[in-house]
Amino acid sequence: YDMKSVSFGVYRNKLSREKAYLEVYTDQTSPITPYLNDMVKLVADNSSALVTVNVHKPNTPLALASAAYLHDLYAYTHPAFSINRSFFPGEEHIAYDMNDYLPSVGAEFCAGILSDMLMQDFESPSFASVDLKLSYDPATRKVGIKATGDMLPEAKAIYGDVALTLMITEDQVKSRQTTVNALTGRTTNNQNYLHNDVLRAYVTSPIGDAVTSNDNKYEANYEFTLEEGWNPDNIKVVGLLTKKVDAVTEDNLYDMDVINANSAALGTITGIETIQPSVAVKHTGCYTLDGRRVETKNLKPGLYVINGKKTVIK
Repeated sequence: YDMKSVSFGVYRNKLSREKAYLEVYTDQTSPITPYLNDMVKLVADNSSALVTVNVHKPNTPLALASAAYLHDLYAYTHPAFSINRSFFPGEEHIAYDMNDYLPSVGAEFCAGILSDMLMQDFESPSFASVDLKLSYDPATRKVGIKATGDMLPEAKAIYGDVALTLMITEDQVKSRQTTVNALTGRTTNNQNYLHNDVLRAYVTSPIGDAVTSNDNKYEANYEFTLEEGWNPDNIKVVGLLTKKVDAVTEDNLYDMDVINANSAALGTITGIETIQPSVAVKHTGCYTLDGRRVETKNLKPGLYVINGKKTVIK
């Protein structure tokens, strides 16, 4: 008799997913891309539980060389997208495309399809969480990233070692995009197109750094310097947990789905003008955020208003 075998996991505990991860393999030379962007925006505007990263096609202006491997493994066409990089049985590919009908049936209809796909995957169990806390020093443009989370024993049993991938994305990036002229039906190159969720850099290895848990919890700290020209108010940090491997290949691709994902916007904290060390501060007029005046000597860590400016004391 012919024998077939399959492995499966049984779990007793699970965690909720922080956010569903939508990875778009996009192309600045495709006139379909703006239609896909409109669809994704509709979904994102109606859900706070979605994090999107646009990975631009190699050899285009916004391409990131270290992300080219994602196109080799997932992008059988452009533009295409994957949801948590997970494979749905019966599909031909891990990624999806809507290129045949995006221009003709409208963003609203396609957004409904995408929302259903996201919710289906969002309900799948997770066994590790990821939370991101950011700090920022405008003088040096350095971003501090603290990633923490829970790691259930099931994660180790199912995935083995777990990896954390941290990425920097930026919104409102002006660069060229091929579009369709609504009046003539002809394609044209818009040099002032604003791209969102652009993958700018990896903070970790592109396939993630191994994380180890202690009493079912983990913590990892990183620092990254923003390039000149990147707008801190439009920057997000995106964190993914996946299986840790030496390389992602066709052979292990189905094992590389995203365990959990989250994001944090740097723009929510860039209103802080200065970051001070935890030493005596030689200023007068120091207040807590609830309006209480306090002595400036040996301030406890926290956020204060000193001489009218928000100041972080570490």
